[in-house]
Amino acid sequence: MTAGAGSPISASSTGRDGLSRPSTGEQDFVKSETPTRGERAAFRLLPLIWIGVAVLAGVILYAVFT
Repeated sequence: MTAGAGSPISASSTGRDGLSRPSTGEQDFVKSETPTRGERAAFRLLPLIWIGVAVLAGVILYAVFT
């Protein structure tokens, strides 16, 4: 007897990444969402936040090594 001969056939397929997904005949398309005002504001501030983090890291490193 071969391995898996007694197991039922499932309706899911295994993708390239090894995860099991239900097999549908159609492609699932992801609809893009428009960002909200808050999300746009947050992403506008993001570069300034990283500059602040870099300055703070520099100050901490300066204090540690002097």
